[in-house]
Amino acid sequence: SQRQAINHRQVAVPQDMPMARLRQSSRFEEIRTKGRWRNHRLLAVGVLENGLQCSRCGFSVGKRLGNAVARNRVRRRLREAVRLQWHDVAPGWDIVFAAREPIATATFADITAAVHLLLDRSVVLHRAAAEGAAAPC
Repeated sequence: SQRQAINHRQVAVPQDMPMARLRQSSRFEEIRTKGRWRNHRLLAVGVLENGLQCSRCGFSVGKRLGNAVARNRVRRRLREAVRLQWHDVAPGWDIVFAAREPIATATFADITAAVHLLLDRSVVLHRAAAEGAAAPC
């Protein structure tokens, strides 16, 4: 069966669920050293419990991916792929998405599939529909 492309403009995501951003370099370093990491060809995801009522995420896009224009494009696409699945993330996690070189030429559907696969492998997605979504910080 041929894989269907996801049209991100047709997916309805509640706008009242903002994605809390992780910005402190000390927390990035703590996730890098103490967190659980899952890998994919396009990106790696590190997760660590944060003890809060919400989940936060951060993005790391290194200079290997190209100039500032290329890195920002990757960052925007990755942030959008995460935003589309943020309602499935359980509260209480800090998540870091680290982009790898092949992501610069990947399609949006491939990025979205990789994000979903890694979040599922990281066990930060809700397992029961009865649970609430990640609360804003």
